[in-house]
Amino acid sequence: YTRSFAYNGTCVSDGADKSNIGKNISDIFIDETLLANCKAAADAGGGWVRAPQADGTQTLLMVTKLAKDGNFFFLTVPITKAWAPWSNDCTSAYASPCAERNVLSLVGMAAIHLLAALDSTQLVERISHITKRSDIFAADSTGDFVAYVVDKELECADGSTDCHDAWHEHWKTEILAAVQTEEGRWASLAAVGSAQDTL
Repeated sequence: YTRSFAYNGTCVSDGADKSNIGKNISDIFIDETLLANCKAAADAGGGWVRAPQADGTQTLLMVTKLAKDGNFFFLTVPITKAWAPWSNDCTSAYASPCAERNVLSLVGMAAIHLLAALDSTQLVERISHITKRSDIFAADSTGDFVAYVVDKELECADGSTDCHDAWHEHWKTEILAAVQTEEGRWASLAAVGSAQDTL
């Protein structure tokens, strides 16, 4: 759902709770700097903003800008940290619809896991969760589907060498071309022998 705010902080629409319409953003969220942060993200072309909650948790908001009749607004969409539908009886060994859905679910959860990190220490810890297959990424949750976090040179982001076993050296050009696109894409990689892998 979306919430829309005028640049003075007044809520003008709320897809989840109509009673918020007319309230100030500071009446909905507890962070006094949230209005300035959302406006800055909107003016920059859109971006992620963390919104602290009264219970100590944080909601991650995607913020974008809207102009209407000479007035400016920003729209917020909260991201929920929850798995997209997952097929437990599916394997990554075959090119099947369930495998593609599981890959997209895993990538989505990994992305929100990293985006929601509160500081660099927690970011490093969360990278380790993904690459070491611990926490919510443990094998009993994700089966044989594995995610890797790498830097722009395809080095393991956690400083290990674990991710190097996931591909052959001659795959690097194809993988780099995929990860350097704005939104990413599938990369088909001709493995040694007749097997074919997809990342």
